[in-house]
Amino acid sequence: MFDMSTTLTLIGSQTLLVVLAVILAAIWKTPNFGLGPGISFAWKAVGYGTLMTVPLGVLAWILDFIEESVPALKDVTIATQRSVLTLMGSTFKPKLGLVLAIALGIAAGLGEEMLFRGVLQYGLMDQMGNVAAVGLSSIIFGLLHAVTPVYAFLATLASVYFGYLYLDTGNLAVPIITHALYDVCAIMYAHWCVANLSPKEQQAVAEWGGPGT
Repeated sequence: MFDMSTTLTLIGSQTLLVVLAVILAAIWKTPNFGLGPGISFAWKAVGYGTLMTVPLGVLAWILDFIEESVPALKDVTIATQRSVLTLMGSTFKPKLGLVLAIALGIAAGLGEEMLFRGVLQYGLMDQMGNVAAVGLSSIIFGLLHAVTPVYAFLATLASVYFGYLYLDTGNLAVPIITHALYDVCAIMYAHWCVANLSPKEQQAVAEWGGPGT
């Protein structure tokens, strides 16, 4: 079920978000091509961005712990596993998996943070205020991740967190690092979980048709 062309297409589509962010930044005159005026990948920012993945990891662990009793959360897991199964196949490939996870994490972290935080949130702050700007940009982010209703809600919640990090630090590098690192870890964990399913369970994941199926 592994198809490298599908994986490369997804990485490419995420990378195109960078291009879109740069174009919109030029149109809306957002500073620094959508990277924000204070961006810096200094060690302090890297360390803080890395540390800020911990709350996301704790939340993911809690949701994973209770998902068996909450069908809507189980659908989120299956949706994620189905994507990872398509992207990486049914057997665990630690080296290839890590390379692909890093590529996807960087593409999503950079592209989505530039577009939704560096351009959209930044541009809305002057017009609506900080809270409304974070809220509206996060709702849009969530709707564009609406694989399931709960998936959309969790994506919105994560977006609010990334938006807060940007407001708190004034440095887009922090949410970029947090977003990318979390995605890398989540993808690798999902890849490992899928590889440890039985062939029958993997087939069920592959044939999953959405919530309630």
